[in-house]
Amino acid sequence: MLWKTCLGTLLIALVAGCGAAPARDAGGGSAETPAPPVWVEPRCPDQLPDGSGASTITGGIPADFVTSWVLRCRTDIREVPGEGRWLVLVTERADTPAADLLDLLRQPSDPPSGACPAMLVVPPYFALVDPAGEALLPTIPTDRCRFPREEARDAVEALPFRVLSEKRVRQLESQGSIDAGCSESWKDELVIEGEHARPGPATPVWPAPSDALRICVYDTGGAVEPVGRFASGRTITGDAARALAELLDKAGPAATCSAPHTRFAVVSRDGAAQRAVAELDGCRRLLRPDNTLGQLDAPAIDALIG
Repeated sequence: MLWKTCLGTLLIALVAGCGAAPARDAGGGSAETPAPPVWVEPRCPDQLPDGSGASTITGGIPADFVTSWVLRCRTDIREVPGEGRWLVLVTERADTPAADLLDLLRQPSDPPSGACPAMLVVPPYFALVDPAGEALLPTIPTDRCRFPREEARDAVEALPFRVLSEKRVRQLESQGSIDAGCSESWKDELVIEGEHARPGPATPVWPAPSDALRICVYDTGGAVEPVGRFASGRTITGDAARALAELLDKAGPAATCSAPHTRFAVVSRDGAAQRAVAELDGCRRLLRPDNTLGQLDAPAIDALIG
């Protein structure tokens, strides 16, 4: 059983296999030489490791170490009424000597052998705390593929944790984007794909009549990365949707222009994956699903802005 991301574990699986390498634990020791203990404060760090590059240094468990309780830190995604969707840091405590877990953690790692899947498994952040309040981060022994052993991970998950605190880390989606059915951010396809697209004649954006169109507006804010942040969104239906589709359909070939835009709209038809992206200022071009560029007029821009 693999732990879910909400429990603090990230699993990235690829289709290719990978070869084995000499075994070393996260604390820098080898299978024959246990790593020294790594002592920490018994609290959650501001940012948990997620497999993106930074790693948590862990170590061995002294023979005379006695566990009073176990600290676990994990992240969860929560809906906050009226405030959107948030990433939350959850601090948990299990009052137990965790004898079975310690036995598993003290076992040596298996020697690497055979071909293994190209996976990255980031175990949860947990610490063993002694009666004096001193905490250490233990290394989980690895299997033949150098993955943290499943039985040790299961033993941590089985501990009687109770929640001590929850802290919002960052907002993932605003309430406005959720209500509008829009993503909180969207890559600026006019910047990313625009240089490869070519002006094209007026043509229907969608192959069938549009009875409902979702319009999501994004601000670039002068950001270096070509990503827009949600500004507003709405869904139009009936005559309004058909009128906008007609305005987009009649856009002729885009004129030569290099003026940057600060806002763009992503327009999609319900039930269809195809979308059009429109600059709301700057050159006011339309990137169609067929990767051609049209030139929008003032009425089309006004209809998109609403």
